[in-house]
Amino acid sequence: MGMQDEAKTRNSQGEKVEVRVDDHLRQIVGDTMTRILAQPKSTVDPHDVPEWSESVWKSTGEAGILESLAQRASVQGGLPAAAALEAVRVCGEAANHLPIPEAMLANRLLSDAQLNDAVAPLSLGVTADPLRLAAVDGKWRIEGQLIRVPWGRRVTGVVADAVDSSGRRYLVHLASDQWRTTKGYNLASAPRDDLSIAGPIDASTFAVAPKLSSMAAGAVARTIQIAGALQTVLAICIEHATSRVQFGKPIASFQVIQHQLAQLAEHVAAAEAAADLACTCFEASHPRLVTSIAKSRASEAAGAAVAIAHQIHGAIGLCEEHRLPRFTNALQSWRTEFGSEREHAEYIGREAISSPHLWHFLSSV
Repeated sequence: MGMQDEAKTRNSQGEKVEVRVDDHLRQIVGDTMTRILAQPKSTVDPHDVPEWSESVWKSTGEAGILESLAQRASVQGGLPAAAALEAVRVCGEAANHLPIPEAMLANRLLSDAQLNDAVAPLSLGVTADPLRLAAVDGKWRIEGQLIRVPWGRRVTGVVADAVDSSGRRYLVHLASDQWRTTKGYNLASAPRDDLSIAGPIDASTFAVAPKLSSMAAGAVARTIQIAGALQTVLAICIEHATSRVQFGKPIASFQVIQHQLAQLAEHVAAAEAAADLACTCFEASHPRLVTSIAKSRASEAAGAAVAIAHQIHGAIGLCEEHRLPRFTNALQSWRTEFGSEREHAEYIGREAISSPHLWHFLSSV
């Protein structure tokens, strides 16, 4: 059945309603990912730093989620992209920092480039300057640096873009013995490591790059994670506003709090729309533009929503024992990773200015 096929089901009142099949698939994927993340030690206390969970990684691989975006899986009757990416949304809702989204998108890139995908720990890499490929005495070498790679110290492979001397773009699949690690962390204390690369590379581990770059793939992941995390932040704020009592009544009854909750809901809706747009990038004629629009809007929404959420909570929302900082720190980190709103907005502007038909450019995106 195609993505637009519909099925009959009943709502809570017993009435028959039409539900798209891909919505069923999204729910199945989401429920599966939720159960996996509910394993012991797969989630952390608000004041704990993110830790690697081998059991979660193994369960995610066994469920087929890590390779669910790969084209080869789609050809064999796999999941539509929007359904597979529901797992990424759930990771965002839980503020889980394992590189599951990165591995899913990395496997899609490997599949598009006709390289072997993997269920081993895998991440995405971006660079300030592209990695450089060169043929020396009939053998290939690669040099450069990947910056702030999620879990670079722990993964066994990283997928990134590289260029040769002619400027042709390639996709490379690097193994952990090809880099030196400089450890770092993001605002949420999740590992973000710089990887220095210099040495030989086998020709079977790189190929002409697909349309979607590693930067754009990472932007897809972060956009959807942001949308998921904002849903949780909204729920936390509503719960706090309805349970916190001041002057004898819940603060949710005060007009200013109602206004802030309404604004927060607007930003959550904007991020959801951005996530839906990001899911379409695989079929887009200009995927970088689509992902830049989505990531820029989601990052903007995240920044505004974080400020509102902390205004609603006041000082208690800054305590490390409170669960809110776990999500707001993640959001502040994700909004800058794989391109900030400013970087993506500048790219969109350059594309618009260079377009010979500006109105067509604006109306066709």
